[in-house]
This record gives sequence, structure tokens and C-alpha cells, in this order.
Amino acid sequence: MKNNSLLLILWIGLSVLAINFSTSFAQSTAPKFGKVEESEVKMTAYDKDPNASAVVLFDYGDVKFTYNETDGFKREFEIHIRIKIFKKDAYDLANIKIGYNSSNKDKILDIKGFTYNLENGQVQKVKMEKDAIFDEKVANDYAYKKFALPNVKEGSVIEYTYKSVSDSYFTLPTWRFQSSHPVAWSEYKVAIPEYFNYVTNSQAYQAFHINEQSENNKTINFTERHSISADPSAVGGGRVEYHKVDYKENISRWVMTDVPAFKDEKFITSYRDCINSLGLQLASTQFPNSPLKPVLNTWEKLIEQLLKHEDYGGFLDKRSPIKDLVAKQIVGKTSNKEKMMAIYDYVKNNFKYNDDDGIFTEKKVKEVIEKKEGGSAEINLLLVSMFREAGLEAYPILLSTRGNGKINVTYPILNKFNYNIAYVTFDNEEHLLDATDPMRPVDMLPEYALSEQGLVIMKEGEFSWANLLNRYKSSQMVYAK
Repeated sequence: MKNNSLLLILWIGLSVLAINFSTSFAQSTAPKFGKVEESEVKMTAYDKDPNASAVVLFDYGDVKFTYNETDGFKREFEIHIRIKIFKKDAYDLANIKIGYNSSNKDKILDIKGFTYNLENGQVQKVKMEKDAIFDEKVANDYAYKKFALPNVKEGSVIEYTYKSVSDSYFTLPTWRFQSSHPVAWSEYKVAIPEYFNYVTNSQAYQAFHINEQSENNKTINFTERHSISADPSAVGGGRVEYHKVDYKENISRWVMTDVPAFKDEKFITSYRDCINSLGLQLASTQFPNSPLKPVLNTWEKLIEQLLKHEDYGGFLDKRSPIKDLVAKQIVGKTSNKEKMMAIYDYVKNNFKYNDDDGIFTEKKVKEVIEKKEGGSAEINLLLVSMFREAGLEAYPILLSTRGNGKINVTYPILNKFNYNIAYVTFDNEEHLLDATDPMRPVDMLPEYALSEQGLVIMKEGEFSWANLLNRYKSSQMVYAK
């Protein structure tokens, strides 16, 4: 099949960003925002894909780090996209949705957009007004910034830009060079202080048009205040010192051109496994006069960090809210299997799944129990915690759903995971459970969770891989009249 040949030539590589670069960049190719070429507006078809409903003329992402004395380093991500619309079925490209997490102090700033149309032989430019921009809350800390570009019609060129600012730089934004529409130019540029070492997860079957590295000299200025008084909180009379630290900024630039539209096909598990993309995850840090500090460069380290995280290991360890609840469910149950079934039946029949998926919990244990509702993380981690309270050996399993793409088992890339299920073992038996559906029996996972492997989160520094593929039967029936 066509997709099999595509997967055969898919190249997936891991490479650590080097500290020293010497190659210099070519001149920037980013077009000026707010000024399109007349030829772009007059274009009636894309010559490399004449039947395309739209073509991404330019897609530019620029990641950089800024520093201030109060917050330290922050990550800034600037986007600039220009798209030519040929047909009505591409109008949805003018409706933009950007996710952000307020717990990371994420902010979406400087949103600007224009639509360009040809009217009476002249290019007419329509500005997107501020009232077209609004926020939509999804969960406790997660929300979308949404906006729609105005006056879109067949033949329009749309263009928008925005900046994403975040305190979190553990993972840098994943860049997808390919989409469901052809892309004429896609560029991703990152500028990283020498103190941070990232691992690059590159997935590509098309060669880069540009793959360049360089370095730049940067400076941090900061102030140190010394108080004369023995009381450090005393005001006035102190000595002020001004300091300057020079450091190198390592810059990488990747460009793909004339990227064909990705056409989804039957039997492809996830389009994310098949498109050109690139992501970066922090592997280690090394600040001046300090040793190299690994961040998350082994599976053991990933397990350790997850179990320390308040919204993962912290959720599993909160036993006091469930103590009486578990005791009530297993009263009179003598065998391990009876205890497992009693707890599983209680959770799947009494807790409503709100369709929210992810690695970490969004709510506290007490809130989940009181409201009887949660996402897959809350429900299935609660299940594991209740099994443990009943004296059963139970662990969560992290996996990537079929639509989310495959896990790269050679390196711990955390954002490759997006779902939790429960694992319990006793009396030489092993069971995989997902309590998000009241109709789901033991040992039958939902079809979207039947990925190849899952990471069993055991004790700190311990893990194993569970084979999920074809382990249990799962079916879905659709009736039509």
C-alpha cells in the first residue's frame, strides 16, 4: 500500500544539539508582515498541486529565550503564517485556535491578522479587529485563544502572527513542516542559550532545504544589592553592584520547501507518525561554575520526575480521601480478584469521563470523588490508587493513543505520551483496565488505546514495557439506517 512505502522511507533520528557552532546563516527569508505580493493575491492555483484547496505560502516559527532578574529565562515563540485560499472547503483555515496553560504563566500576545482580496483589480487589505479575539476555557489551567480572520472568500490571502510566552521551556513547541494542504515554505528557527542542552526528535522523509547552525553573543545584566544593616530587609544605605554575564546563543534553522499535502489513508494509525516534524526536549543544563545537571535523559529519570510531580505521583499518594471509600467497596471480599472487580465496577459505574485526556491530573483527589467526574488521568489514576489501598499490586501505564502517534522507546520524550490506564497483578494474573466507560469489561481496552507498547510506572527508578498490541480483543459496532 502507498502508506507502507511512505513508512519504509520514514527517517526518525535523535541528535543532541551541540554546544559549539561555526556555520553562519543565510539572510533571513521571512517576508514582512502586512505586505503581500500582488502575484500572491492574483494566484488562481498552486502549480505543484493544481487541485489544492489552499496552499501555505509561508509558515515561520521562531523560538528564543529572554531573561530578566525577576523571572529568569522565559521562552518566546513567534508565529507568522500566510495562506492562499482557492476553494470554500479551505475556509476553516481562517479560524485559529491556540492552546495555552496558565499554570506555566503562558500568554498569547501580539495577535494580528489581515485578509487580502482582489477588488476591481486592486489589492484590498482588511484588518482583523480586536473583538474577533476571545478566550475559551477548557480545564482548570488550560484554555484556547481563538480568533477568525475577516472577509474570507475564494481567492483570499490570509495572514496572521502571534507570540507565545511561557515560563516552561522543558519542551519547545513541536514544529510540523507538513499539513493537509501543500506548503511552499516552512521554517523553524530556535536560539538557545549555551546553558541548555536539548535533544532533537526529528521525523522526516523529505530532505531539509536548509539545515544550518550558528552562534551569537548575548549578555545578561543583573543587579546585586548589599545592605549595610544586619537586617537584610532594611531600606536604604546599601551598596549596589552591577554585573554583566556574556554567553553564547546556539542557533539552529530548518527549512523545508514544496512540501506536498499529507493525504490521510485507511489503516494509518496516526498522521503524526507520517508527517515531517521536529521537536526538542531539555536533556541537561550547565550554568557557570556549576556541574552538568541531567534533566530527563533516561527512562529512570522520567519515572522519578513523574512520581515527584504533584499532579501524577502526588495524586497517586493521596490515600486519606479514599481510605473509607475503598474499605466500603471491598467489605466481605476475600480474594484479590473479588477486590479488583468490586473497585473497578464502582469506579467505572460512578465516575463520569469528561473526554479530557492527558498525562497529568487537572483536579485533586477530593474534588474528583466529590464531583464524580474527571478525565482519563483522574479516573484511571484513582483506580490505581484504590487498588493499592485495597492491598493489590497496581501501577499506572502511560501510553500514546493511536491518534497521537508512536512512542520512541530509544529516548524518553515525555510529550509523546497522552493517556493513562491501570495495571494490576496478583496470583500469577495480569490485567489492564480502563474505567472511562461503564460498559467496558476487564481486560478490554478502548480501540484508541491499543497502541504497541505502554510504559509501566513502577517504583522510583523502576519501569517496564507492556505489550498492548493485539493483547485483548476490542471492537466497535456502528449501526446505520
